[in-house]
Amino acid sequence: MHSEVNFIDNSHKNFNPTIAEALRTAREFLEGLNMEKPGIDCEVFMRSMLAISRAKLYAGLERNLSSQELENYNELIKRRSKREPVQYILGNQEFWSLDFFVNKNVLIPRPETEGLIEKVIARAKDKNINNEPLKILDIGTGCGNIAVSIAKELKSASIIATDISANALKVARINAERNGVAGRIIFVQGNLFTPFAKDLKFDFIVSNPPYIPSGQIDRLSPEVSKWEPRIALDGGEDGLCFYRKIIGEAFNCLCDDGFIMLEIGGDQAEGIKEIVRTHKEYSEVKINRDYSGKDRVAEIWIR
Repeated sequence: MHSEVNFIDNSHKNFNPTIAEALRTAREFLEGLNMEKPGIDCEVFMRSMLAISRAKLYAGLERNLSSQELENYNELIKRRSKREPVQYILGNQEFWSLDFFVNKNVLIPRPETEGLIEKVIARAKDKNINNEPLKILDIGTGCGNIAVSIAKELKSASIIATDISANALKVARINAERNGVAGRIIFVQGNLFTPFAKDLKFDFIVSNPPYIPSGQIDRLSPEVSKWEPRIALDGGEDGLCFYRKIIGEAFNCLCDDGFIMLEIGGDQAEGIKEIVRTHKEYSEVKINRDYSGKDRVAEIWIR
């Protein structure tokens, strides 16, 4: 491929590069924008655009792209050049070995959140030795990845998932349908505990709330700071705003032997412990680390 040819700017309508040439040019274009590991993104886009496996992609590197294929690929690369996350461009993200639809209305599921799912499932199996239906509340469900994953694993669980965003709930409902658990999750729009009567009790209250300190959001990568919904990121001045609210009210909605399970930021363990200590309704808090050794999941027991 000639170095002066840049199909990204769409200036060569009749040019039909091979897959290998298109991959190389796209990678060099994104590298010029100081993007990290653009080769992986370029390959993912090509495989998605052609709807082929990685093996077939590499077996056909010398095949020429059609004008329409080039135009489609060009559009994907243009979007990525604006630092739009790959997951939003392709419209999906894998989590807990399940496929989730995502768009700009929801936070993109992170692998570390799977640690929260693991802890909930383990506690549920310990607690539910008689296999009775468990009642679980997922606060701030976003795309529904936590509620849907738990529903797939705990077949007898009854789950209510809430979010303040109507657009996020639309995405969550799609994911519940996509993964075959729509009949076992009730989605409710509302802020934290406001949608619920005081006499409604849960065995588990789980949440991955916003926990980035407000002043740190703009320092995050553009993929996060410019594209992901700020409402799903902003945890207030110290990042602990929603933990204070959840921990401060959750005991009203917990069964006598209930648990709160929260994802936390890697430097927030002491802050979480201090919040719990201010509420006599709780007996214990345990901080669990993720596979990278960072504090990640807080388990809180009601007294």
